[in-house]
Amino acid sequence: MATAPLELAQRLDEFVRGRRALLVRLFDLAAVVAAWPVALALRQDLSLDRPFDLLARDLAVIAIVAVVLLEASGAHRAF
Repeated sequence: MATAPLELAQRLDEFVRGRRALLVRLFDLAAVVAAWPVALALRQDLSLDRPFDLLARDLAVIAIVAVVLLEASGAHRAF
């Protein structure tokens, strides 16, 4: 019975080790995409008056640019 949590931990460790670079890339992308609306809200005194379609378009462009720049800079290789 005590081996079940240990086996689960080992499987999780194997999953993370096998996909570490992908997980780091996804985290970096999520951080960039999440930072954009926060930065806009702070710039506009915490009110987002922009329509959602403009914000969604901005996020799509930001995500594409972030993927290109993060891959070009090799930010994931630090880990």
